[in-house]
Amino acid sequence: MLSITRTSSRVNDELYRQIVLRGETLVKQMSEASVLPVASRDFLVVEEIVRNVGQSESVVEASIISLIEVNTTRRQRERGITDIGTYIAHSDPSLIGQQYHYPEGLHEGNVADTLVEITTPDGSRRLRFRCPLVYTINGEQRTVGTAELLMDLDEIQHTSRDFTYDLALQNALTATAIIFALIILFTIILRPLRHLMDAMDRLKEGDFRLQVMASNPSEIGMLTQRFNTLAYELHDLQNKLLEQERIKRDLEIAHTIQQALLPNHIPEIPGLQLAAHYNSATSVGGDYYDVVQVNENTWAFIIADVSGKGISGSLVMSMTRSILRSLIKSGNQPYKVLSRCNKVLYQDIPLGMFVTIALVFYNTDTGEAIMASAGHNPPLLRRGNRIMELRLQGIPLGADDSGLFEELIKQGKFTLIPGDFLFLYTDGVTEAMNREGALFGMDRLQKMMLEFPDGTMENFCILLNQMVDAFRKGTPPNDDISFIAIRKKSNPVASN
Repeated sequence: MLSITRTSSRVNDELYRQIVLRGETLVKQMSEASVLPVASRDFLVVEEIVRNVGQSESVVEASIISLIEVNTTRRQRERGITDIGTYIAHSDPSLIGQQYHYPEGLHEGNVADTLVEITTPDGSRRLRFRCPLVYTINGEQRTVGTAELLMDLDEIQHTSRDFTYDLALQNALTATAIIFALIILFTIILRPLRHLMDAMDRLKEGDFRLQVMASNPSEIGMLTQRFNTLAYELHDLQNKLLEQERIKRDLEIAHTIQQALLPNHIPEIPGLQLAAHYNSATSVGGDYYDVVQVNENTWAFIIADVSGKGISGSLVMSMTRSILRSLIKSGNQPYKVLSRCNKVLYQDIPLGMFVTIALVFYNTDTGEAIMASAGHNPPLLRRGNRIMELRLQGIPLGADDSGLFEELIKQGKFTLIPGDFLFLYTDGVTEAMNREGALFGMDRLQKMMLEFPDGTMENFCILLNQMVDAFRKGTPPNDDISFIAIRKKSNPVASN
């Protein structure tokens, strides 16, 4: 019983460590994902991030708080409390915009601590995590807010109680197995020792001529060594499984945050049919598409591809999205938006990473489209029985800050007429690979566009995705796939 109690205590300690690790990871990722949207005042994105984190297991409360020192009294500042602000986002939407209040059970002296264990008036135990939102601009770091997370600690007691019951049952089963193993041990493995004991009894009776064939005594030592090796390998395997589980949880959190950054739905734009598709090669990807209203009669279509995959590509995609959304609202020309985006992104993008992007501004009154490209695949325009590749000069975002980007980037104009089919995509479509190493290619894509009837853009996206999957023949995707399909309606008043 004492052994079970000690084991249960170790389980408690390990569960506590895992919850602390998970809480620190959650609040850090929530902070990193929210800093650019907060800096650019894209609060809807921040609310979506916090809502998703708030639905995670064991999370009681999640929030992003602005730092508004003018709301802090001199007495509070003398006591070291300078972070009283308002809720920018909260897992309870009714608290958004209200003044920050301390969680129940938290002492004022611990407000600024990054990790605090608190006990609420009803006896519940919780962990409060905090992480600042630090935004770098012109080489200077500024704190624009704070991420806060409350996690339930009471689940440790429930899990430990279940574990103790399971351990006691396991011990009983183990004891039975050991007894059975000992029976086998004494009847088979230790039979030579029993023979030796019989020989000693016969020796006492005076049989001095008895010869005993003894087995090699090193076999017991070899058995011990094998057992120790097996125990070490099992311990190493357990640690690897725990690390894989932690990585899996981190990727699930990153995937949830990334999905919140993509459009929830494609807006209806007068005179156009629209559809889009996104599929990452891994849990999180580096592709990005968006449809953003610039002003009353202008819409922006965005397709982008980050050079990296995984969490690093996802974070760069998140930064690019926040920067672009804040710049597009200025109403500047596409090439100016991309030039400014390059300057801002270059300061923070990891070395060796870059972003290709195609940006199209479309005017619903005139049908005119203005486009700029930062090293991205040329969009395709089907007009009648002809496919045109809309190639424009430009280099990727984040690759240069010497003025070469501004010197090389060009801008083009074209007008969509009824029946035109515009297709923006990432190279995951044309570079999809099958088992033989062959690529899907541009020819297949253009042929499908030419042969596609006058159906909806949603149907085109479904058919293209099915065709790429069939071409791969079960081969896992080697890159993210994103595309936007746009058709100019023959009748502007027709429904999508």
